[in-house]
Amino acid sequence: MVGRIGLDATLRIIEAVGGCRLDVPMKVRPGHWLVELIGEKAARTLTHYYAGEKLEVPRATFFKCELRRIALVADAKQGMSQSELARKYGMTQRTVRITLRAKGLAPASNTLRSNKQARKGHDNGKEKFE
Repeated sequence: MVGRIGLDATLRIIEAVGGCRLDVPMKVRPGHWLVELIGEKAARTLTHYYAGEKLEVPRATFFKCELRRIALVADAKQGMSQSELARKYGMTQRTVRITLRAKGLAPASNTLRSNKQARKGHDNGKEKFE
């Protein structure tokens, strides 16, 4: 579908009916919900290739999460702080750090020491936080 109607139109369909079956009409006219959702050209292309078919539209949860990660990394590269990113993307700061670290954008962790180190009294009992 992406190759025929484009990524943007496909994502709009996923957002609207993901997890359900899409009954592709034989034709679309101005004002049809598909035309309103993805535009006339994409809707006509969709009906040209899939008219009368019942398409299983995936929820595409993993794909949407990956797109969110890509946007988060781009915002981080533009200078947004971890707390700003957490609020914008509805994540905890810890999840933001983990995501950025996985992409090589956050320093290695020197957060809480292990329990074993804490019991031995290293660092005068002071714990480091990021």
